[in-house]
Amino acid sequence: AVVVTIAVTLEDKQTIFQRHVPLERWPWVLMGMWLAPIVEEIFFRGFVFRKLRDVLRFQPANLFSALLFASIHVPGWLYLQGFGAGFVMSLASVFVIGYVLGLLVERTNSLWPAIIMHFLNNLLWTGGP
Repeated sequence: AVVVTIAVTLEDKQTIFQRHVPLERWPWVLMGMWLAPIVEEIFFRGFVFRKLRDVLRFQPANLFSALLFASIHVPGWLYLQGFGAGFVMSLASVFVIGYVLGLLVERTNSLWPAIIMHFLNNLLWTGGP
């Protein structure tokens, strides 16, 4: 809810439900939105976070994995929008999502809640700027 509020009010973004997405585009949207959460959650929460968790307490492990998660999005954002306020807000938003996903994995001891939340987050923002 915090990320959505920030993006809609401060970044002037629209969710997928606020704009028209042609019906024929939905299969592609859904196909693209399930793959990234599975791959990213297996890597960032299933591997990186859990390995860090073996040697660190929860807080530092989760902060570091959330920072790494946000950092992999940087090249794409710089290419698409350049460096500016939108870039900083996107970085902060994805860091928060990464932290929450790590919290979910820690509390549930499962990747599935994080994969589902990641999918729903991506689905919410799919469809263009």
